[in-house]
Amino acid sequence: MTTTRMVPMSDLCQDLFGLSAAPPEAFLNHGDALLVIAGADGEVSEAALARLFDHQRRMGAPEEVIGLYGEFDHRPNAPRSCGRPA
Repeated sequence: MTTTRMVPMSDLCQDLFGLSAAPPEAFLNHGDALLVIAGADGEVSEAALARLFDHQRRMGAPEEVIGLYGEFDHRPNAPRSCGRPA
C-alpha cells in the first residue's frame, strides 16, 4: 500500500478552510487552477504571479511546488497531463 505524503497547511488555511494538511499535488492543482483564472484574458502578469506565490506560501505550499507554477501553460488549448504541461 502506498502512503500519500501530506504537507501541513498554515494556520490561515486551517482557519479559512478547516484543512490541516494536503498532498503536494493538491497545492499544485490549486495553483494551476488559479493561473487559468488569472490568465483568462490571455496572459498572467508578473504581479498576478507574485500574488499567487504569496497566496500559496501563506497557505503552506512547499517551495518545490511553488517553483513549478512558472512552468504551467495557462492557455485554454495547452496540452495537459494531470494539470501539468505534456
